[in-house]
Amino acid sequence: MPDGHGDSLCQWIRRNWKELPIIFLTVRGDSDDIVSGFQSGADDYVVKPFELEVLHSRIQAVLRRTGNVAEQYLSCDGIFIDQNRRVVTWHSEEIGLSTADYQLLLYLMQNKGRTVTREKILEQV
Repeated sequence: MPDGHGDSLCQWIRRNWKELPIIFLTVRGDSDDIVSGFQSGADDYVVKPFELEVLHSRIQAVLRRTGNVAEQYLSCDGIFIDQNRRVVTWHSEEIGLSTADYQLLLYLMQNKGRTVTREKILEQV
């Protein structure tokens, strides 16, 4: 991080996406920094230098504990959808959508990069 601290970013992520796994990768290895990282909401804390195999194992462990969070969130060009909470944000600002608008946006984002027919959209929405 340019400012040297990821604590505030971690706290912001926790406020907006509680289930999203967070692992700190840092050179800050004293106990105060590690405790601060965990208190900010980190799921794990890895101090540089580290072996890639160790990092890979830690990522797998965090993913086992958090489940498949990747399916919960969709994003495209500043638009984020939290499917569990049914919340849509645009550039970090929550926007209200009708049920039909939400379903349409959700369907389009689930099929990002694919061509969908009008009939298929009407069928899904």
